This record gives sequence, C-alpha cells and structure tokens, in this order.
Amino acid sequence: MFQSIDLQLKLEALETASGGSIWGNIWLETGDYAFPSQQWNDCAEGILEMWLVALTDIYTSKNKWYEKDFVFMDGPYEATLRNGSPVTIRFKQAGETVNIFPVSLTRFARQVVAQKRLLLAHRQKDLLLAKYSSQTTQCDWLEILIDQSEEQQKRPV
Repeated sequence: MFQSIDLQLKLEALETASGGSIWGNIWLETGDYAFPSQQWNDCAEGILEMWLVALTDIYTSKNKWYEKDFVFMDGPYEATLRNGSPVTIRFKQAGETVNIFPVSLTRFARQVVAQKRLLLAHRQKDLLLAKYSSQTTQCDWLEILIDQSEEQQKRPV
C-alpha cells in the first residue's frame, strides 16, 4: 500500500532573495511526519527545478532501474526515490536513513509539477522572463511523460 507523500509549498511565505532566487517553506509530509521538518525554509525554486530534472530523467530513461536523490539545498537532507515493488522514498539526514515509505511515483511527480507551476505563476507576477516560460514547457513535457507511462502500465501484456 502506498503512503500519501505530500509536497508542501507555502506560497504566502515565498520571498525573492537579493540574487533573484525564490526562498520559502517547502517540505515533504505524510500523516504527522514532516521531512526535513514542517515549515522547512529553503531555496524552493532551486529544489523544484532539480526535482523536475530528476523526475524527467526517470521518465525518459531507457533503463527502468533508478535511484534518484531529491536534495534539499539548505542542510544535509535528501529524499531518495528508488524503484522496486513498491517504489520507495527514503528520507536521509547526513546520508543516514531516518525513514522510508512506499510511494506512488506518478502522484509524487504530479505534485512536483503542480508546485513548480504555482511557483512559476508567483514568479511571473513579478517578472515576465523567457526563462520561466521555458520552465513551464519543461513542466508540460514531464506531464506528457507521466501520462504516457500511465497508459503503458494500463495496457495488457
């Protein structure tokens, strides 16, 4: 049975740093467990961009074996997504596993895309830059890959 892992991003807490990156509260949550912690403050823009790239790699890889790290930028925290039966997400602090849960890759990927879109919409209110429209296209591409993967899984063998 899959654990419901929710990617939390508090839009009302987002702030643009002097260098232009967006920081705010971002964390993963399942039930009453939060990782790295509830209201974790980090470079939300950088995290979502790295996670989007890692998920795109998973969906475009010809090798169906994967183990991808989803790193938080401020501190020694990462979540490792690993395929298997079932797919698992392993929460690590300084390289040591602190918790592990079975997870739906599709649900997790869709949450990353949705939160990235919300962050981009927030960003586009302030700055209309080509960089952000290309990232929106990257979100579209990952959603197409997720849909194709779901369709392939539904086909009889």
